[in-house]
Amino acid sequence: MPTPSDRDQLIITIHETNKRILSFDIESDLIKREKLGADLHFEELRNEFIQIAETVQKIEQCNLIPVPFTNLKNYSATIGQIENFYKRIKDFSVSTNDLVNQRTSLIAQINMMIINLVEHATPIFLVDLLKGNDLSIEKAKVQSLVEEIKKEKDSSDKDITEIKKELTSTLESAKRAAAQVGVAQHSFVFKEEADFHLTEAKKWLGWTIGVLVITAIAGLGFLYWMPATAEGTAHLVQFTITKVVVLAVLFYGLSICIKNYRAHKHNNILNKHRQNALQTFETFVKASTDDQTKNAVLLQTTQSIFANQHTGYSSNESDGDMPSKVIEIIKSTSSKTSSN
Repeated sequence: MPTPSDRDQLIITIHETNKRILSFDIESDLIKREKLGADLHFEELRNEFIQIAETVQKIEQCNLIPVPFTNLKNYSATIGQIENFYKRIKDFSVSTNDLVNQRTSLIAQINMMIINLVEHATPIFLVDLLKGNDLSIEKAKVQSLVEEIKKEKDSSDKDITEIKKELTSTLESAKRAAAQVGVAQHSFVFKEEADFHLTEAKKWLGWTIGVLVITAIAGLGFLYWMPATAEGTAHLVQFTITKVVVLAVLFYGLSICIKNYRAHKHNNILNKHRQNALQTFETFVKASTDDQTKNAVLLQTTQSIFANQHTGYSSNESDGDMPSKVIEIIKSTSSKTSSN
């Protein structure tokens, strides 16, 4: 049978242990992020440390005198375990033996300690509540809390609705931005091709002009130049054939230069046309008000990219049925507008 002195001493012990537990700094003594680093800190136990601190603070505000001795003893034993647990965490360092297993063991123990703390602190709260005769006050507090929660819920519902609207708008903007970025990326591909072929076309144009000048000079030179020692028909034929061969080689080189120039110029214009089609595609789609027109714009853009367009630099070109398809778009759009 405990004496009044035993009770008083136990209450003093509880208050002293509570104060020592509350004296631990959650950041520097328990979580220890700076001391232990990113892999060994106890950040995952932050909520548990806060729950323990709040429970101990509430016990400190209770009147422990009416509480049964057994309940006080159980609570005292529990907070004594928590204090020892806190000391082990505070002493835990990178030099601890088998530190990974030690850390895992400490984390596993915390949940059981919280269960014991809640179990042994609850009777103290109930006794303090009953002895204080504040049930009506607590009821009023609970009612006020319920009303506040209801107001917060209504406010949260409004906020959620607004957030959903903003998220929907942001998502649509992101989709449009992604589509524009995708179009811009493909446009850049064709721009690089167009620039490459333009550079090559300029090179071959230079070669064409050079070979043309050489051919003209050679032709004029052969026209007025005749060897002074020309004797007989055989020598004349040989000299003539030599001039023909030289001029033929020059003309062949000239044709190669012109052919390469025309090919690169054709590819330059073609890729530039594809680049322009992709860059203007988004503008036409935004201006369209119906799916039929959008599909038609998409069809023509696809044809502009993948079909061989007429540039004037290729000998095997045909205008195809491009005008007829444009007319079909205009007809379908006009008919739909008139029907509306």
